[in-house]
Amino acid sequence: MTSAPRFIDVSGLPTIAFLSRSPVFWAAAGVIMMEGTMFALLIASYYYARLGVDVWPPPGTHLMGVTLPTVEVVLLLLSVPPSYWSSEAAKKNDIPKARLHMMLNVVFAIAAIAVRAYEWHSFDFDWKANIEASIVWMMLCLHTFEIGADILLTLFLIAVSLTPRFSNTHRKGVDFDSITWYFLVAIWLPMYGTIFIAPYIIQAS
Repeated sequence: MTSAPRFIDVSGLPTIAFLSRSPVFWAAAGVIMMEGTMFALLIASYYYARLGVDVWPPPGTHLMGVTLPTVEVVLLLLSVPPSYWSSEAAKKNDIPKARLHMMLNVVFAIAAIAVRAYEWHSFDFDWKANIEASIVWMMLCLHTFEIGADILLTLFLIAVSLTPRFSNTHRKGVDFDSITWYFLVAIWLPMYGTIFIAPYIIQAS
């Protein structure tokens, strides 16, 4: 005797989900864990290298100014609200508002990277000058690469939002973009403190 087939009625379930109900959220969480580990190891390496020498920064390296890096931090922090607003608008399927806030996010992000690029010209050392220089340049280059990649993703989403091809998948992409942007701004704060503030504290102690 064969049993009757069993079915589950899923007609009442939403066609799109965000945050922890979406696989995209867990993909973003995985990316954050991997990249967070990488940046945490670089920060730990900086302080570990400091323990091995008597003078820090090592001879031949001057203390870096904090004005431009602080301006950059402010610009990055200002980029966070538009990123959040774009995500919230995407969840509500308000594409014009999501696009506007993504544009604001990109403007602040590009401004921050422009300040960073200008700031690099004030460095009196290259990546191979000493152990501090190597770690500092590695942190700066990797973080800049990640920022650039996220800007490209945001620009892509903006471009698609101008076409009829913008779909629920792209709406989830906006959410993914926002989550990773929060991380990139948040992880820069301890690196900013490590690269630009900690040397002053170390010399004063």
